[in-house]
Amino acid sequence: MRFTPALLGAMLIAPYSFADIQFNGFLSAVGGKALDSPINGYEKDITFNNDSLFGLQARADISEKLSVTGQIVSLGENDFATELAWGYIAYKANNNLTLRMGRFRIPLYYYSDFLDVAYAYPWVSPSDDVYNLQLDNINGMDAIYKWTAFNAINVELQAYYGAINGDYKVNNTDDVLSAQTRDNLGFVASLGYSGFTLRTSVHQAQLSINNIDDIAAITALKTGVNQLTGIDSLKEAANNVLANLTVTDVASDYYEVALHYDGDYFFAVAEVANFSFESGPFAEQKRSLFSLGAPIGATVIYGSYSKADDESVNLSGELAAKKAGLDTLVAGLNALSTAFTVEREIRSLGVRYDFEPGAAFKVQYDNIEIVNQKNSNNVLRFGIDVVF
Repeated sequence: MRFTPALLGAMLIAPYSFADIQFNGFLSAVGGKALDSPINGYEKDITFNNDSLFGLQARADISEKLSVTGQIVSLGENDFATELAWGYIAYKANNNLTLRMGRFRIPLYYYSDFLDVAYAYPWVSPSDDVYNLQLDNINGMDAIYKWTAFNAINVELQAYYGAINGDYKVNNTDDVLSAQTRDNLGFVASLGYSGFTLRTSVHQAQLSINNIDDIAAITALKTGVNQLTGIDSLKEAANNVLANLTVTDVASDYYEVALHYDGDYFFAVAEVANFSFESGPFAEQKRSLFSLGAPIGATVIYGSYSKADDESVNLSGELAAKKAGLDTLVAGLNALSTAFTVEREIRSLGVRYDFEPGAAFKVQYDNIEIVNQKNSNNVLRFGIDVVF
């Protein structure tokens, strides 16, 4: 069926006759500078785009049970290019169960649902050590079930299924890979009681990266290893290495546990996550975040500590044990493994001041220590977050 301009115009106008449309927005204007050397998108001069963003969300209630939600976000780190972050249909089957289909945020973290809305949390941004998987919006469907147990415990369960196509920026390099996941499946359980919330989630998917050979180091290493497949004594070891330099339908698993407390006198956050792969060059990502803060009137003072303690893959495998003049090749494989591994600690101190309803001013100082490079850096950021 072809849509004529007149028909398309009628379709766009018609919803106003039967749908209640609500608009909400959020904006973060953030500036900052690296105090030592450029890091995390910040330079030695003050810049204002890396953590800045603008978002607009619209919801249309088609009926008492059926609604449509869309959210567009413009990220400063991407030159404020606008993309559809959310776009889904929701059906409220009953007071407890909601079914959704379309594009939505994967519930990986405690703050997943409002990760882009910086006004919703105390920090300028959550630590990259935990909150930086990149491929965090999914096209699929989910079911969310909520109820109150024993008239005191708020219980929420969520299950989803879907697929992802997107870009993935490689750690410590300028390479951008074209990644896709299939058979994404996840479960989330959350319990809330008297200011405490305990949340846990389990996720799995099949990961493929079709252009991994765009990384020059991988192409060069594959060429070197391929030359060994013709040698009987090295063939099996070489093929095992080649298998780890390819990412096609690789099973991946992600686990997360978070404990959150929000009281009158202080708040506390603890969150740990683990991301592992059945094969391939990527390290097993072991991440954790701890934060503590106290409100003083309209001001919140907080401190945070996060850690990335990844476990690198032994890419050279059995080749490292062969005495066949392979030192240069093994060294290259080990260097690639290290490039995909993050060992980092971030210590942060910050202040948030809610100076108007729906508006907060924040200042945050981060000390970033790259453990495996024995390098330390510091970043100062400041910004205003608003919701409207």
